[in-house]
Amino acid sequence: MITVRIARSQRQFPTDDVDEAWLNKQFKQQDEDPLCVQIAIRSNTGVNVIVSTPGCPTSRSAPRSPKPREREILELWNELLRCHGTLHSGNVIAFLKQVRRML
Repeated sequence: MITVRIARSQRQFPTDDVDEAWLNKQFKQQDEDPLCVQIAIRSNTGVNVIVSTPGCPTSRSAPRSPKPREREILELWNELLRCHGTLHSGNVIAFLKQVRRML
């Protein structure tokens, strides 16, 4: 299951189907700067990871060492943020498509 939160809007998707139209609409409707985008990824293969943009409030949960697949997802997200200073819906959609192949 993938849960995407963009500002105050949130939606859950199965790992094999993400509603690109909803994502595009959410990005167009937001005027927050910086925008908070948070994606929680949980799969039956043991992946349980949350990624977010710097515009999101920080969490106080105790970190644990990521599993190898989770580490790959975190590295992919960090690369996305480094390469694209401004996050767009197309970047998030591409990220989710890559994650889907990893699961």
